[in-house]
Amino acid sequence: MTTRTIDESQRKAARVAGFAYLLTLPFVVVANFAIHDRLIVAGNFADTARNIMAHERLFRISIACDLIYCTGVVVVLTALYVILKPVKRSAEALLHPKSFPSWLRRLESWHSLIPVAHVDPTCSLIYLQSGTCPAHLRHS
Repeated sequence: MTTRTIDESQRKAARVAGFAYLLTLPFVVVANFAIHDRLIVAGNFADTARNIMAHERLFRISIACDLIYCTGVVVVLTALYVILKPVKRSAEALLHPKSFPSWLRRLESWHSLIPVAHVDPTCSLIYLQSGTCPAHLRHS
């Protein structure tokens, strides 16, 4: 395994991603938990519309908070692209068609674990209703 050095553009992108995330997170928290909770009435569209009409400025502030957060997400994603760009080359090597047989062998070894984790929803419903599961639906 080779060790790669981190260049200055990756360091700068990491700082930008961290600052953008920390600066935009409060905006989405305020919009979702402080403003939307006051305006939106679950299951009642008429009351929600009345609340929005009565508190139009609050609704506009929530839209502005959401737009600021969306801009921050674009900045974070762009910075993450710059940070993870060197990883793309090694991921492409893993996904090359010649490497698929080794991946298939690994998946076949995991195949034996699948029946242990499998739960049949039909059997679960019958068990909840009657307390037993028919033999033809049981997985061994």
